[in-house]
Amino acid sequence: MKLTITRRLTLFYCVILSIFLTVVEGSLYFIHEYVDDANTKLSLSSSVMNSVEYIHYENEVISLDNAFPTYVGGTLIGIFNEEGRRIKGNIPVSFSSISFKEGTYQLKKVDKDYYLIYDHHLIFSHSQSLWIRGIAIRGSRTSLMTHYLRIASLILPVLLIAILWMGYFMTKRALMPIVDISKDVSSIRKVDDLSKRLRVGEVEDELSQLSYEINEMLGEIEASFIHEKQFYGDVSHELKTPVAIIQTECESLMEDGHEEVERIHEQAIKMGRIINQMLLLSRTHHKIEKEEIDLSLLFLSEVEQMREIADKKEIVINSDIEEGILYYGDEVMLMRMLMNLLDNAIKYQEEKGVINVRLYKDKEIVLIVEDQGIGMSDEEKQHFFDRFYRGKGRYLSEGSGMGMAIVKWIIEKHQGSIEVESSLGKGTKITVKL
Repeated sequence: MKLTITRRLTLFYCVILSIFLTVVEGSLYFIHEYVDDANTKLSLSSSVMNSVEYIHYENEVISLDNAFPTYVGGTLIGIFNEEGRRIKGNIPVSFSSISFKEGTYQLKKVDKDYYLIYDHHLIFSHSQSLWIRGIAIRGSRTSLMTHYLRIASLILPVLLIAILWMGYFMTKRALMPIVDISKDVSSIRKVDDLSKRLRVGEVEDELSQLSYEINEMLGEIEASFIHEKQFYGDVSHELKTPVAIIQTECESLMEDGHEEVERIHEQAIKMGRIINQMLLLSRTHHKIEKEEIDLSLLFLSEVEQMREIADKKEIVINSDIEEGILYYGDEVMLMRMLMNLLDNAIKYQEEKGVINVRLYKDKEIVLIVEDQGIGMSDEEKQHFFDRFYRGKGRYLSEGSGMGMAIVKWIIEKHQGSIEVESSLGKGTKITVKL
C-alpha cells in the first residue's frame, strides 16, 4: 500500500494521540492509586487513634467502654495485651500472629488481596500497656475515578478509531491544494505548454504563495525557451541562404572543372545539414500532429532508403520488422527518428560492417538498432543526447552533434523511452520503447 503524505500525517498524529491518551490514563491510574492508598492509610491510622478514647485507666485498672468500635469505615480494630493475646475485636488469627510495630504500616497478602496493618502502643505504667491494631484492605475504596478508568478503557479504542477516521479526511482536505498543484504541473508537463499556469487559491496562505512562485518560475522558463527558439530560428534562416549560394556556386565551379572547390562544397553540404537540424530544434516546443500509421511499413520504407547510403560503405542493414504494427503518432517525426538512428549507426560503423534493425510488439512497441561500430565510453554515454556533443573520435564523421538530441525529443513527444548500451570497440545497441 502506498504511504501517502495524508496517510503518514494521519498515522503520525494517531500515534501521538495514542501515546498522549495512554500517558494520561496511566498517570490518572497511578495518581488514583497513590491517593487511594494515602486515604486508606490516613483512615486506618485515624480509626486506630480515635479508638483510644474508649479505653480508660483508673486506679491501675484498664477498662473498655461497651461502645468500643471494632469496625469503623472499613477498618477492623482489635485490642491486644503485651503477650499478643486478643482482648477485644474480630481480627482474624492470621493477623494476630504478626509482630507489633508502633506507628508503622505493614503489608500482608491474603489470597489475592493486600491488607494494611497499623499498630499503636498504649502504655499506662511500667507493667501495664495495650496494643491497638487496625486492619484495612488496600485499595478497597471505590470512587468516581475507578469507574472512569474502567469506562475509559472501553471507550478510548473506539474514540481513537473515530478520531483517526475523522483526522484522515480532515488531513486529506487540508492537503487538497497540494494535489491540485501536482495535477496542474503534471498537465503542463504532459502537454508541453509552458504558457499554462497553476491555479492560485483564494485564501492567501503558504500554498497560494507556492503556486504564485511556481507561476513566476514558469514564466521565466517560458521566456527563456522562447528566446532560445527564436535564436535558433533566426540564426538558421540567416545562414540558410548564404550557405545555399555557396553550395550552388561550388557545384557550378566543379562542373567547369575546378576540382579544388570540392572540399568547400563538402563543408557547405555539412553546414546545410547543421542548419536544417537547428531549424528542427527551434520547433521542439511545437505540437506534433498524431494520426494512426502503419509503423511496420513506415520503418521498412526508411530502412530501404538508408540501405542506399550504407551500400557506399559496404555496410549491410538486416531488418526484422513485424508486420501490421499500428501506432498513433507523428509519421514525419517517427521517420526522422529512425533515419537519425540509422544515420548515426552508419557514420560510426566500420566498412563492411553489419547493422541490425528489429521492430516488434509485446506490451510495448520495441525498436532495436544495433551496430558493430566504434562504441562509446561511459563518459560519452552520459552526454549521448546532449545538443552539439561529439565524443572522442566523432571528428572523423560528418555529424553535427544534434541528431540524438532530436531523436530523444521525438521519443519524449510520444511518451516513449530510449536506452543505450555500448562499450568501446564493441558497438552500440539502442532500444526505443513506444
